Amino acid sequence: MRILGIETSTLTGSVALVEDGRLLGETTLSVSVQHSERLMPAIEQLLKDAAVAPPQIDLFAVAEGPGSFTGLRIGIAAAQGLAMAHAKPLAGVSTLRGLAMNAALFPGPVVPVLNAFRGEVYFGVYRMKEGRPETVQDDGVLPVADFLERLRSFEDEPLLLGNGLEVLKAEFKGHAASAPFHTPRAANIAFLAEVSTPSTVLPRYLRRPG
Repeated sequence: MRILGIETSTLTGSVALVEDGRLLGETTLSVSVQHSERLMPAIEQLLKDAAVAPPQIDLFAVAEGPGSFTGLRIGIAAAQGLAMAHAKPLAGVSTLRGLAMNAALFPGPVVPVLNAFRGEVYFGVYRMKEGRPETVQDDGVLPVADFLERLRSFEDEPLLLGNGLEVLKAEFKGHAASAPFHTPRAANIAFLAEVSTPSTVLPRYLRRPG
């Protein structure tokens, strides 16, 4: 199965092509240019490099949030358009679940955390099962102080990763992944979509705009 993954939840977006569990290619989008300007050209170049035509994609997959409201709308709209144009299924994957997969070898709880701004963070709680993140606690959003209090209730010390660590700064004293593991990846979205059920995809904002 060939899966095209799209991840535009943060300023560092990406697109990836996966075939039967193998990564064929992945492209990171420039943070200095709007995703709307780079996304489709990046997809076209990725498919060209892999010698794969859009109709040969079996499943389109996209990060459905939480994350940047604008970024999510751009990524989901592109994925919906491609799936509709080529009459192929579309699957949405939690941005936080995809980010958690960066810590696939960690034996304890994995807590992906993203900056939600306004003094808040998006977060989820996962554990790895057969190399994939299984949900322990549904994705949510909390003020930083409340989130840190939630962390103190864990029996096993979790591993945190994601750009939300920048918001926590010195207040967080636990385990944190190194910098290369903080970025959501389209490859993870594609890998996780392989075992997801295709459905109507809508942005998961977790809170109202404004």
